[in-house]
Amino acid sequence: MGGEEAWNPSSDDLFSSIEKVSQLRRSNCPSFLDEFVEMYASRHAPQELGQVWIDLVNEYPWYAEDVLYCSEKIIEDESITLSDYFVDFVEFTKEEAGEASLSDSSPQDSARAWLRELHTRFNSIFTELSSPSSQPE
Repeated sequence: MGGEEAWNPSSDDLFSSIEKVSQLRRSNCPSFLDEFVEMYASRHAPQELGQVWIDLVNEYPWYAEDVLYCSEKIIEDESITLSDYFVDFVEFTKEEAGEASLSDSSPQDSARAWLRELHTRFNSIFTELSSPSSQPE
């Protein structure tokens, strides 16, 4: 019919494609974290998110590295504003968990604190799974 051939990349093509997508993600961290929340965090209960992250690290380590990079960048640079979508997701997640909102913190600060906790947890898992001792022989 169409005559189009399926993309059958070489290893170099594949790595080049991954690198280009990673650069795009890292150039707009708030948008990429919205994508992460929509694709993974919003579809799983908080207690399932750890296993979801383990699966991501094992299957798509470059994606996990982008999540860690972007979350760290946002945590470190308070001039970066998280989207309303992200802030609303965090507020909803905290309400569902029965966590009281800190009345003296702004929704942005609350979302940034949630992101900081998530980053710490995810970075620990990533480091553990990426260490040479955790690799099969």
